[in-house]
Amino acid sequence: MAKSTKVGMSIFSNTGMAFGCQIITMFEGTGAGIQWSTIAEGASPDDNLSLLDVILMLFADGFIYLLLAVYIEGILAVFFSFIRILNFERDLFMTFINVI
Repeated sequence: MAKSTKVGMSIFSNTGMAFGCQIITMFEGTGAGIQWSTIAEGASPDDNLSLLDVILMLFADGFIYLLLAVYIEGILAVFFSFIRILNFERDLFMTFINVI
């Protein structure tokens, strides 16, 4: 499989974790283990995907999920009127302050 295909499939967190575990297992199988000096290298001459590629794709995946969550939260807050809940918490806090 080409490196671009593996990197593209790593955008899904399950596949990225599977590729990462496979790379770590391959390094452990050689007896060297994964180290900071070998994090940007492939586990074998035939494998051109490195653990650094997988880690960067998992960070990109997390950032995409963050943007998606913020966008959906903004839409659902308007649709389901979650703004009332925030106002309720503010009113409850102000009532507590006035009692003191």
